[in-house]
Amino acid sequence: MTKLISRYMLIAVLALSFVLAALRLNSHLVPAGDNATYIVLGQALATRQGYRMISDPRMPAMALYPPGYSLLLTAVLWLTGAAHDLLTAIVPMKVVSIALHLGAIAVAYDMFRRRDARLGALAALLMAVSSELLYFANEVGTEIPYLFLSLACIWLFERYLQENRPRDLWLFSAVLGVTFYVRSIALVLGIACGLQLMVRKRLKEALLLLLCVGVLVAPWFIYSSSLPDTG
Repeated sequence: MTKLISRYMLIAVLALSFVLAALRLNSHLVPAGDNATYIVLGQALATRQGYRMISDPRMPAMALYPPGYSLLLTAVLWLTGAAHDLLTAIVPMKVVSIALHLGAIAVAYDMFRRRDARLGALAALLMAVSSELLYFANEVGTEIPYLFLSLACIWLFERYLQENRPRDLWLFSAVLGVTFYVRSIALVLGIACGLQLMVRKRLKEALLLLLCVGVLVAPWFIYSSSLPDTG
């Protein structure tokens, strides 16, 4: 019965957040920020011109931002057929952000629910009505995808610590790799989790985790360091 109530509570919170986000939905971009950069990079990939700033006559290769979020935008451009008409793709791109915002609420709810059901409900509700999160949920940017993925990483790592299933460590490493390619700061999360394992005297697992993460992120560092231009 308690699980059923919790499920309906989460659905209600997600519905509330969806309505609040949908009311803000529009086809405008904030002039400041990196949204145009990501959209141009997504278009470059969608039109098979490489990971380049095709809005620049020099078409420099991009070495500053990893391609994870741009690849997500590329998928949106392919699905909407808007690779050559970017303005029509802005709303679908924002819809993806809203969907990931809802996903982040669900992950946070389950993560806190493990400690206390009321804490989980409160955390989900605060995220659902947060004006800051709703703002970013209606923008084209890495903030919400990174929030969702980093929370998913923490959720997986906690499950691994509790249940000690090797597949959870592999899955955590894979999701962390994806998170890194959305925002490279995610590497700090991987190091922190490795240190946590060391503190718990699980040295082999810590080394395995750091090795996996290193293998996953190394290609980007090698690629970016080989380019003279940041784009």
